[in-house]
Amino acid sequence: GGEAETLKTDLLARARQLETAHLVAKREQEAERRAATQFLAHAQAAREAAEGECASLRASLDASLLTRQAGAEVLLEETTRLRDRCETLQREVEDARSGERDREIESQSALFEVESEAELLKEEVAALRDKLEDKAALERLPPTLGLVPADDFPPYPPNSLH
Repeated sequence: GGEAETLKTDLLARARQLETAHLVAKREQEAERRAATQFLAHAQAAREAAEGECASLRASLDASLLTRQAGAEVLLEETTRLRDRCETLQREVEDARSGERDREIESQSALFEVESEAELLKEEVAALRDKLEDKAALERLPPTLGLVPADDFPPYPPNSLH
């Protein structure tokens, strides 16, 4: 049995080596599994953090866009209001200019009417003055001439001047 003993010892040594190798491999596999689990946990945490940051950025961007959109709408409303006000003012200026022209024409027309009326009145005054002067001249004549004031003449018989 020396050979069998040696073979037995070799087999036992070989079995211990395999058992040790198996334990080492099992520990390494366990360490790798723990490392992989840790890596997955870190990756999951990083993914969740990135998703949270993306959601936060998206919400911030949406809010910013909404704010800008609201600001743009306010600016558009303000611009529209100002444009309408400018158009209104422009119409008012044009109306005022037109009114000024109308008033100028009216005042020129009224001035012309007043001047015409004044001219007619001057003519009437001159005619009245002439009548008064004629009457005064007649009244100054001595009564011996026997002239009768024009108002006292009897009417002419028809066709007596021919």
